[in-house]
Amino acid sequence: MTRRFKRCLLYAGAVESTQSFFRLPPQAPQTPIALTVKRRENALYLFGAAMRNHSTRASFTIRGLPQTTQAEVLEESRSVQVRNGEFGDDFKPYEVHLYRLRMDTAARRP
Repeated sequence: MTRRFKRCLLYAGAVESTQSFFRLPPQAPQTPIALTVKRRENALYLFGAAMRNHSTRASFTIRGLPQTTQAEVLEESRSVQVRNGEFGDDFKPYEVHLYRLRMDTAARRP
């Protein structure tokens, strides 16, 4: 089993969630980022993948977050700072990042 497939199985519950309610801006035109946003229990998951053989920097905007919070980058032992609902991250060619924002630190939407 490939490492990427194992990662997908690990977070399958979040992927199967039907809740996807945040609007995201268009991504870098040379290397688009395929993105899925899901909410499961007390967390919001963002699954992003670079779709070309080029490196890029992607920017994400999520409404309804506190002024500052953290997005945990799963399985990478790091997090990214989220300010005013916005954060960015670098993607190598075809790289996948899985982000988790805990809803207990984010403002809940009705």
